[in-house]
Amino acid sequence: MIDRRHIGHVLPAFTVPVEAGRLRFFAKATGNTDPIYTDEAAARDAGHPNLPVPPTFFFCLEMEQPNPAAARELLGLDYRSLLHGEQHFRYHALAHAGDRLRFEPRIADIYDKKGGALEFVVRETTVTNQHGSLVAALTCVTVVRHAEPGRTALPAQGRTPGEGAELCDAAGCKPEPRYDDVQVGDSLPELDAGAVNRQMLALYCGASGDHNPIHVDIEFARSAGLEDVFAHGMLSMAYLARLVAAWVPQRAIRALSTRFVAITHVGDRITCTGTVVEKLPQRQVRLALATRDQSGIVKLAGEAVVELP
Repeated sequence: MIDRRHIGHVLPAFTVPVEAGRLRFFAKATGNTDPIYTDEAAARDAGHPNLPVPPTFFFCLEMEQPNPAAARELLGLDYRSLLHGEQHFRYHALAHAGDRLRFEPRIADIYDKKGGALEFVVRETTVTNQHGSLVAALTCVTVVRHAEPGRTALPAQGRTPGEGAELCDAAGCKPEPRYDDVQVGDSLPELDAGAVNRQMLALYCGASGDHNPIHVDIEFARSAGLEDVFAHGMLSMAYLARLVAAWVPQRAIRALSTRFVAITHVGDRITCTGTVVEKLPQRQVRLALATRDQSGIVKLAGEAVVELP
């Protein structure tokens, strides 16, 4: 069992510069062809001072800390027993290339379920810019599986680890949805993210800084009880961010979160969907999001809150 005395432990704060080259690389790795993420002129035309930081890239920047394994080493955890269970983002301001972002992480909670067979580590991180303004708040839930003899260290397929303005993109300009016109039950245009392949996973490793060998090293994956490597959960979450940012400008996204429901395998063809499920006060709308494979199996289940004109 993980020592509960670590709850509240403050991990070392650190500052990361946002580099335009990294943002372009990330756009390529996640298949994002919207020019505002790669072309400064297009970004300025869309009202940005420079290339904007994509919604999920804060997670990647957090891995730029001097010792990315600090929390894992503190808690005595092995990669083979870990799964990314949930990821949540709340957005307060946009960040752009050229900014210097300060990350302040802490271990917010540790708890268990199923008689201790599953433990959960909750890490919360605040992100501020060079002016001291709050940019984003991140919450990461890591699942620690204590495998029984003869059983895989990771969950089986399909199992849940834990209980007015114009928007321009690669497809051209289209009207931004308006709060008064949007209805509960409306669907976002689907996003076909394509089939997951090994080159895609290697590219995402480099672009994101997430070099967990379970995503690229077949022998390591087999040592964890798997037949092959599998996709980063945050790669699929980046696809969901693309889905939402193709419907509204990124500045309209107030929150984005997901639960990683099932492993996304090499060869899976991923489709992203979104549906309006609630109209909130202050002209905000809640969306239900999901990624599914070619058989319709849900891989990620999430939601977003956006503010509409």
